[in-house]
Amino acid sequence: AARVVELERAWECEKAASAESSAAAQRLEAELRREVEAALDGLSAEKAAAVAAAAAAAASLAAAVARAEELDRTLVAEQASAAEAAEASRLREMGLQQQLQLSSEGLSTEKTAAAAAAAAAAASLAASTARVNELEQALNAEQVAAAEAAAGAQQREAQL
Repeated sequence: AARVVELERAWECEKAASAESSAAAQRLEAELRREVEAALDGLSAEKAAAVAAAAAAAASLAAAVARAEELDRTLVAEQASAAEAAEASRLREMGLQQQLQLSSEGLSTEKTAAAAAAAAAAASLAASTARVNELEQALNAEQVAAAEAAAGAQQREAQL
């Protein structure tokens, strides 16, 4: 019974972490959508490709969060099964706790892999966002240079 309580506490912690990850993913996705909309307002093809990569990274992050949530649901089912079996007998309880521990360790490994994938997706998103900003600055510089060249040409034409 103590093991079940311990597992329930661990599950609550995992559930809270998953909720935070999900909220962060939603914020990132909303920010990315705003950036994509801005990027599509006449930016270069290269910048649009960088934004598409950022969207793919956000999709990857969302998939990683979904996998973590799926693992949470699996862990809840395992805990419920262990709680029912614990009421049957002490010997059976010990066997089920060992089995639950092995299942939880496997789920933790998968969850760690999902978290690593989420971190990689977030890093890719950050890199794509940085590339978008870099391209936007380059585009602005080109526009300024073109405007200056046009103004210079008009001055020369006016002088002629």
